[in-house]
Amino acid sequence: MILAAHSTLKQVQIVYLESEDSLSTLLGFPARPNQYKVDLEAAIRTCKVKLPNLKLVYVLGRTTTFGTTKTTNSEPCPYYNGWGNKFMIEDQINGVAGTEYKGPNAVAPMVTWAFYQWTNGSSVPRTTDGFVFDESLSYDGVHATPEGQDSLSTRFQNFLITDKIANIWYKKH
Repeated sequence: MILAAHSTLKQVQIVYLESEDSLSTLLGFPARPNQYKVDLEAAIRTCKVKLPNLKLVYVLGRTTTFGTTKTTNSEPCPYYNGWGNKFMIEDQINGVAGTEYKGPNAVAPMVTWAFYQWTNGSSVPRTTDGFVFDESLSYDGVHATPEGQDSLSTRFQNFLITDKIANIWYKKH
């Protein structure tokens, strides 16, 4: 996509990262989120190598999965995904080796939250912002319908408009 847009890898400064960890289904909490965190930290270091001017990565937790969908990425996988993101951000805040984003030892971009998509099912609005991701917005309990995609993308755009960090660059474009 970058090359198709007549851009170069050196031009990339910001990445939106929504990832899935559906391989370690036998691990519970906190082992699974911690393993996911380790994998994410390796991924962002690789991104920094491949995209040398990368400064910021927004991590995005997965949406809730619904119903009797029994796939390797059904609940609690998306829930654990959010915890893995949180643990990675905490590592960076706490200066854990391998997560440094500034100074002479920088090996990674800065990592911060994007819009958080996970909710506790479709009938319980999140207390912080009222967000609900209803099952009707999903084809199969996992993948968003066009209406679900519109809902999520609108919320993400609203996040970018109001986020203190995104305000530095997003509104300019």
